[in-house]
Amino acid sequence: MIYGNASVVELIDRAANGDRLCHAYLFYGEKGLGKKAIAAYFAKAILCGGKKRPCGVCPSCKKIEAGAHPDITCLSGTADKNELTVANVRKLKADAAVYPNDGDKKVYIISDCQKMQAPAANALLKLLEEPPEHLVILLTADDRGHVLPTILSRCIPVGIFPVGEDECARALEVLGGVSSEVSRKASAACGGNIGKGLALLAPECLPVSPDDFCLMLSKHQEYGMLASLNKLSNDKQVYRAFLEALFERFRDAAVLKSGGKRLLAGSKDAAAALIGSFTTKQLLEKIRVLSRAMKDLDANANVPVLSAWITSSLVGAPVKN
Repeated sequence: MIYGNASVVELIDRAANGDRLCHAYLFYGEKGLGKKAIAAYFAKAILCGGKKRPCGVCPSCKKIEAGAHPDITCLSGTADKNELTVANVRKLKADAAVYPNDGDKKVYIISDCQKMQAPAANALLKLLEEPPEHLVILLTADDRGHVLPTILSRCIPVGIFPVGEDECARALEVLGGVSSEVSRKASAACGGNIGKGLALLAPECLPVSPDDFCLMLSKHQEYGMLASLNKLSNDKQVYRAFLEALFERFRDAAVLKSGGKRLLAGSKDAAAALIGSFTTKQLLEKIRVLSRAMKDLDANANVPVLSAWITSSLVGAPVKN
């Protein structure tokens, strides 16, 4: 299901049901807005064998839901596993010449295409320049400005935007499995970005408590902090969700220390511990440390080294890494 973005839903409907399908689309927008989910929904509509696409009940739709459709190929540029190599793109180009297995179309979904290096991007460009009629390429990117102009000019750009607060709350209630009260609180904090809202809900399921980490910091328990971060090092998505949870707690402490009243993370104990241990200037500096840490993690930084830097920088003065 697609939340919000009615114009995108309308575009997909026209393309899949009205014989207006183009050979390439670029879905762009900030991280967490559901670009990959929208691309997957579009692929489902393209390959659907029903009268109203996607029908959700035909064999093609069922195969897609099971992740077993032979005419969909996905490549991702995530930090955990960057599949956007020149070798993989060349394999796509060779596969493109082969006719679909089940129907009259095949779909390539290439996520985070802005992370492609020049050789891979050039290989993709060759495929976009002369695509076979049976192929549709769906790209996603956090920012269309980071996509090569030559690639962008050969795609239909489709912007994905945050949803309204009420719809975001409904989505978080369904996707996050939380109460309406909790979902409304997260919705108010995430600015209509459902992915960010889910991340704000995630601390309840994290293997390390962000609140306990803040309490350790307030007591300068450096060893315990580093040990906690090391428990998260095997899963970068979990690690990032933890850093986001810490960021919200430091933001709350800085706001309350400056006379504000609104809690973003909703953790009074963590905010109180931080307020009692650090000045406003120190809190702001630690917020900058966490912001830098998240950017470094997204850039595929060495996690053990990053953990040591985060710990040292939060306990004392920031150090260079």
